[in-house]
Amino acid sequence: MMVFVGVSAGCGSTTATGGEPFPQFEGVWAVDDDTSVLHCPQEVGLENVPFSIWGSTITMSAGVLSDLVETNGTCSFGYDADVAKNMASLADPDPYTGMAPACTLSLGSDGSNIVFTPTTTTSPWIFDLLAPVKGKAPTAQLVGVAGAIVTLADSNGNLSTLTPCMFVAQVNLHQYAKP
Repeated sequence: MMVFVGVSAGCGSTTATGGEPFPQFEGVWAVDDDTSVLHCPQEVGLENVPFSIWGSTITMSAGVLSDLVETNGTCSFGYDADVAKNMASLADPDPYTGMAPACTLSLGSDGSNIVFTPTTTTSPWIFDLLAPVKGKAPTAQLVGVAGAIVTLADSNGNLSTLTPCMFVAQVNLHQYAKP
């Protein structure tokens, strides 16, 4: 239904020599299982609703102002890699805006949208490489929590905002193409 990517701040992690700086993260990752949910507890019918902001793949590329950046989708969040921990965390602040990472996803031409604000402290937004298994493609998880401000239009075109809502990301992936 939707696609989500991000852009965030600051390089400075240990990089590989030659070629791409973070080859273990970079490439095209296929979505195997996405159990992400949107939770608006005050709104009947919007409690723990399965909700995906990714398509069938996630592409991680070398970033300009962050180590890595998701490059497919309507949002572009950046990540700072920690090679020793085999994970990349959403950078905060966003290096392009100097503000907390955020993304607005349009839900149609009537003004309906969701504004996502991923957390970088409690339940941080991370891209975590899993332990390799001989003879299998590399695997990873993208997990985290984002605040979500949902704005919906009613049948008369009037917009109403639902807060507080939360988006909980839980995506299992495998890498199938390198940069």
